[in-house]
Amino acid sequence: MGDGRPRINVVPYMPLNTGNPIQATQLGTNARGCVLFQYDPNSDGKGKKAWRLFMEGRVMYKDIP
Repeated sequence: MGDGRPRINVVPYMPLNTGNPIQATQLGTNARGCVLFQYDPNSDGKGKKAWRLFMEGRVMYKDIP
């Protein structure tokens, strides 16, 4: 990219309806509704910055210039 503007990734997401008894029973039993963001300022051991996003069954990874 190189122009200094951040890159935006839009990932459509349909949240669980916890008011629905069937969906509410899914909480804590699988990856549904779980998101983990990790930032690593030294991802390759040489000072390379990167981040990862684990969202249910998807993984996104980006290097930070």
